[in-house]
Amino acid sequence: MAYVVYREHIIISTARYDESSGQWKLKACAIWQGNGTERVEFFDNSPEIFSRFEDAEEAGVEYSKNWVDDKAGKVGSRMELRNPPLMICYGIPNWPPVWKPANPRDDKPTLQGEIGVLKYVLGQSSGNTCFLLIEHNGGGNIGSLLFDDASFCQQIGKILETCTGRTIKEIGNLDLSHLL
Repeated sequence: MAYVVYREHIIISTARYDESSGQWKLKACAIWQGNGTERVEFFDNSPEIFSRFEDAEEAGVEYSKNWVDDKAGKVGSRMELRNPPLMICYGIPNWPPVWKPANPRDDKPTLQGEIGVLKYVLGQSSGNTCFLLIEHNGGGNIGSLLFDDASFCQQIGKILETCTGRTIKEIGNLDLSHLL
């Protein structure tokens, strides 16, 4: 049995022996997280037959990888969090947010860029806004992501909630192609 991690999917492939043909058929699946739940896609309807178990197993891995690539749009494509077409509000990109001091009494400047470490996400405060609290240079800063699409805002909020402790730059690199 083959286990492969490919583009944030777990691919499991094996083969089953077909008594009628005396050949091996692929049997595979891809497992991934989507919209907060685990999803599985099975691949066992391929008409291909193989004389060796290993060939069927390898074909299952390749078949699954091709399915993942097709699902993502293009072979080898990545859609980083910082770039998706839905990371906008009124046509203006919302990543990275502008960072204001978390304590309004602090006489610190407003900051910009992929800086700091994500500490907290408040994504359900309104339908189209997600607030982020970061730590940068020993102080707290807050930023807001405003979206045109409220359901995409909720998806991003859930993803960001899993990213606390990671740098904002690292979060900007996340591949979101599975959402589109």
